[in-house]
Amino acid sequence: MERKRILRLNSFAVSILVLQIIVYFVTYVNIPIARAIICFTYLLFIPGIVILKLLMCEVFDISEKILLSVGLSIAFLMFFGLLTNELGKLVSGSPLSLNPLILSVNSALLLLTLFTLRGSVQSNSSLHREKTKISRDLLPILLSTCLLLSGSYGIFLVNYSGYNLFLFILIVEIITVVTLVLLKENFFPSQWHSFLIWIIYICALLFLSTAGYVLVTRYIIWLGDQWNEYYCFRLARQFWDPMFYVPSITTTSTYSMLSVTILPAIFSNITAMDTSMLFKLLFPIVTSFTAIGAYKLYKTQTDSKTAFLATFFLISIGAFKGIGPSKQEIAQLFYTLLFLLLLKRDVPKLKRTVLLIIFGSALIVSHYSLSYIFLFIMVSSVSILALLEYRKGGQTIKIKSLFIFCLFFSTATFSWYIYINKSAVFSHLCEAIERVVSNLNQFFNPYSRGTALQGLGLVEAPTIFHKISSALFILTEIFLVFGFIKLLRDRKDSSFSIEYKIFATVNMGIIAINVLLPRIADTFLMERFYQTTLIILAPLAVIGGKTLLELLLKQLFKKTYRDIDIVVISIFVLLFIFQTGFVYEITGSSTWSLSLSKHRTSYVELYRKFGCIDDYYAYGAYWLSDNIPSVFFKYIYADDYARRTELRGYTMIYGGHVGLLSNVTQLKPGDFVYLNPSNTVGGTVIGERYTWSIEDLHYLHDLNKVYTNGGSEIYKNGP
Repeated sequence: MERKRILRLNSFAVSILVLQIIVYFVTYVNIPIARAIICFTYLLFIPGIVILKLLMCEVFDISEKILLSVGLSIAFLMFFGLLTNELGKLVSGSPLSLNPLILSVNSALLLLTLFTLRGSVQSNSSLHREKTKISRDLLPILLSTCLLLSGSYGIFLVNYSGYNLFLFILIVEIITVVTLVLLKENFFPSQWHSFLIWIIYICALLFLSTAGYVLVTRYIIWLGDQWNEYYCFRLARQFWDPMFYVPSITTTSTYSMLSVTILPAIFSNITAMDTSMLFKLLFPIVTSFTAIGAYKLYKTQTDSKTAFLATFFLISIGAFKGIGPSKQEIAQLFYTLLFLLLLKRDVPKLKRTVLLIIFGSALIVSHYSLSYIFLFIMVSSVSILALLEYRKGGQTIKIKSLFIFCLFFSTATFSWYIYINKSAVFSHLCEAIERVVSNLNQFFNPYSRGTALQGLGLVEAPTIFHKISSALFILTEIFLVFGFIKLLRDRKDSSFSIEYKIFATVNMGIIAINVLLPRIADTFLMERFYQTTLIILAPLAVIGGKTLLELLLKQLFKKTYRDIDIVVISIFVLLFIFQTGFVYEITGSSTWSLSLSKHRTSYVELYRKFGCIDDYYAYGAYWLSDNIPSVFFKYIYADDYARRTELRGYTMIYGGHVGLLSNVTQLKPGDFVYLNPSNTVGGTVIGERYTWSIEDLHYLHDLNKVYTNGGSEIYKNGP
C-alpha cells in the first residue's frame, strides 16, 4: 500500500514536470495557437491543483476540486506575481516580462510539488468509482458540446454576416437542457448538474451576455470600467508600481487591484495572446466557475433541483442585468468560495482556515467594493452570532473562529487600501460615504433614491414586451421576499443552517438599505448590490415561488405539487428568455443584446450605445500611439467618447490629458485633432454636455490631415 502511495506521488510530480517542459517548449518555440491554449489552461488549473495536493483536501468532490483549483490558481498568480514584481524590480525594469515570470512561476510550482511527496494522499478508489459512474452517461456531454458548438458558430456568423439564427438555437437549447434537468431527473444524475450549469453560464457570457465580453468584436466593448481596466492592465504589463497615482481616483483605485493588473499581465506575457482577446476571454472564463460555486453553496442548504434552478436564476440576472467590471468578476469567484467554505460542514478546521485566508486575501486585492460588502456582511453576522451566544448563556456558536477571521479580513483590507497607491481606494470609500451622508436630509424625497428602483426593475417600459419582462423580474423579487419570510418562520425541521439564515438576513438588509437611504444606490450601484446579494439569496426566490404558488394555486385551482413545480420553473425560464433579448429581437423592439441585434444596429450606434469599435477606430488609435511621443499627448483633442474608449485603451492616453473638442476649441501650433468614424461617418462630435455637427468645427479646414484609414482621421495644426 505504501509503495502504491509513493508511486502515485511520484507520478504526480513527473506529470507536473512534463507539463512544465511542454510549456517551456511551446513558449520559446512560439507555436501561437498551441502556446495560447496550453499555457492558458496550465495557468488556470495547475497551480491550484498543486496547492490542493499539498493541502490534502479529501472532503471535496470532483467539481469542488476543479472550482477550488481555479480559485487557488488565480490567487497564487496574483500574489506570486506581486512577489516577483517586488523582487524582480531590484534587478530588472521589467519584472513581469516573460522570462522572470515563467521561470519563477514554474520553479515555485515545482518546489510545491516536491513538498507533496512528503504528504499522504487519499485512495483513488472512490474517485475511480465516481469517474466510472459518470463515464456511462454521454447525454450531458453531447448536449454540452451542442451548446458550445451552437454558440461558437452562431457568434462567428454574427460577426461575418449578422445572421443570428444559431444564437436563437443556442437559447432554445439552454432552456431545453434546464427543463430536462429539472423535470426529467433520470436523464441527468445530480453529479452532472454543476458541469451543465457551468456550460450554460460560459455560453451566456461569451455568446449572449449584455456585458462587454460577448465575442462580437475582437476589441474591448463598453464605455464603463472595462476601458479603464484595460488601460491599467497595459500600464502594468511589464511592471506594477505600488506608488502609481493620477488625479482620477477611479483610475488609481482600479490600478490598485491585482485582478486587472498583475493577473492579466501574467496570462498575457506567458500565453502571448492578443491583449484585447485575452481580456475578453480570461475574465468570463474565470467568473463562469462562480456558477459551480453557487450551485455547491446552495447544495449545502437545499436539494439539487432547487440549487440548480437557483443557480440558473443567478445566471439570468448576472449575465444579462450586468455582471459588473472585470475586477468584480474575479472577486465574485472568491466571494462565492468564501461563503461555500463558511457553510460547508465537513471541511477540517485547519484546512478551512487556510483556504479562508487565501481566498479572503485574494478578494481584497481583486475588488474594493465587493470586499467592503463582504466585510459588512461578516461584521454584521458576527455581531448577530455574538448576540445569539449571549442569549444562550455563553454557548459557542462558531463565534470565535468567525471573529478571528473577521478581524484578519478587516485588518488586511484597510492595510492594503490605505498603503497602496497613496490610499486611492480608501479615499474613494471616504468620498462615497461623505456623498451618502450629505444626502441624508433628502430621506423623504423619493427622487433621492436615484437608480435604486431601477436596479430592482421598477422602470418605465417602452413596449408591452418590456413590461412583461419587468413584471417577471418583479415577480421573482416577490418570490424572494416570500422565501425570506418562510426562512425565518420555519424554525423547526429546516434544512437551512443558522449561519445561512444570518447571512440571508444581512443580505436582505443590504437591499433594504439601498432602497431606504438616499443616493447610496447611485454611489455603490444597485445592480451590483442586487446581483451580489443573490449569490446568497437566490435559493429563497425558488422556495418563495413554490410557497406563494402553493397558497394561490391550491386554493384557486386545486393544483398538485408537481404542477406548481412546473409553473415555478416556467417563470424562471421565461425570465431567462426575456433577459437574453430573444423576444425583443423577434418583435423588433429595442434591446441591449449586442450579439442578437448587431445586424439591425447602425454603425454609429454600435459605438455610441455599446462602445463597440472595429479596425477603423483601433488603427487610428494605434497610429497615434506609434507616431506621436507621449510628451505630446496633452496636445491631442478628441470628443468625449473617444478619450474614454479607444484613446485610453489603445493609445494609452490618460483621459485628463486629452482636450475636449467643441465648436470653440482654440488650437495651438503643433496640436493634434483625432476624429473617429463616429465623427467622420456619423457627422457629430460629442462633448460632456453638448453635441455638435462636424460641420460646426470650421477650423478643421485649416488643419493638415496627417493620417486617414477611411474611418479615423488625424489632423495637425501646422506643418
